[in-house]
Amino acid sequence: MKQWKLCCTMLILAAFLTNCSDRLNVEDVTFSLLIGIDLDEEDNLLFSISSPVFSKEAKKKEEDLEVRTNTTRKSREEFDRSVVALTMGGKVQAVLLGKRLLQHKGWFQLLDPLYRDNKNTVLPIVALVNGKVSDIIRYSPQDKPRLPIYLAELLRTAHMRNITVNTTIQLLHRQMFEKGMTPSISDLRKDGNLKVMGTALLKEDGRYALTLDPVENKLFSILNPRRGGEFPFTVTIPSQSDESFFKHDKLSFTATDISTKTKVNYEQNNFRFDINVKMRINLSERLFAFNVEKEAKKLEKEIEQQLEAQFVQLIDKIQAAKIDPVGFGLYARAKQYRQWKGVQDRWGEAFSKADVNVKVKVRVMSMGATK
Repeated sequence: MKQWKLCCTMLILAAFLTNCSDRLNVEDVTFSLLIGIDLDEEDNLLFSISSPVFSKEAKKKEEDLEVRTNTTRKSREEFDRSVVALTMGGKVQAVLLGKRLLQHKGWFQLLDPLYRDNKNTVLPIVALVNGKVSDIIRYSPQDKPRLPIYLAELLRTAHMRNITVNTTIQLLHRQMFEKGMTPSISDLRKDGNLKVMGTALLKEDGRYALTLDPVENKLFSILNPRRGGEFPFTVTIPSQSDESFFKHDKLSFTATDISTKTKVNYEQNNFRFDINVKMRINLSERLFAFNVEKEAKKLEKEIEQQLEAQFVQLIDKIQAAKIDPVGFGLYARAKQYRQWKGVQDRWGEAFSKADVNVKVKVRVMSMGATK
């Protein structure tokens, strides 16, 4: 009787099991791990993919293809004419966009299939390629993992060091449609090896505006409420300048426990942003003689002045381009909605006229193992 009940239970459970009639073998699928979109010299759209090869007979373990067509979805049909398996995009690790492409309006609509097809993931990292996208797609380093894995890890590691941002296609979608900020994506170049150049800042319509180098990106990340990772800095201490061959007026430190508070006001027909940045720092390099224990306040003051000067340069650079990658518009909408509402459709221009003041407060917590 017990055996009969057990058999009935197993039959009932088996009835609810999903069947595998639509199963695909991995050898029969071409996974697009990298997707590239670019323009050639004649401004024709170029689509490219990089996919792993699972065949034991294949000597090259990466397959790269490039086609010339006018939509992303149609490029898939063109790829299927050349590959021996079905092209699928649910495993994409990164989307590479050529700089020539981002100099024109309307490129964002080309990503429509990535959002519309629910089989696609929304986590691929988006990066601008300073050069030809095909140069990266065809790159096959001998001492690195597969290119898509290597590229994705390179960008994530650079983000942890605050060399660049970590913009997924999901976050890019929000930035493109958010009136209170402008988009920012990673900036990548192939110069022998792959190299992260910093962060590419885009205009309200998605066109390329400028690139922040790694030092500027750290300052940009501090102002961004979504900050994380490490913040190493090297600054010049003017009071320690000398005439020696080697520059001994340098000081390196890592900032921790960073807090940023932003106040918004509207005065004389312009927005005013007062930003207070507080941080604790641990010294990691000091090339000059200095008694930190006795004169810590003096050193902290000079560091504050150097960081504030760098923030001024960063804000001036952003305002000159009439962009707002930090998202000051979000603060303006939350605190000064009546004034924000009148300029929300031209926020880049309104922010370029805003008065932005950054004050930095530094406290030395550690000077290392030596005095």
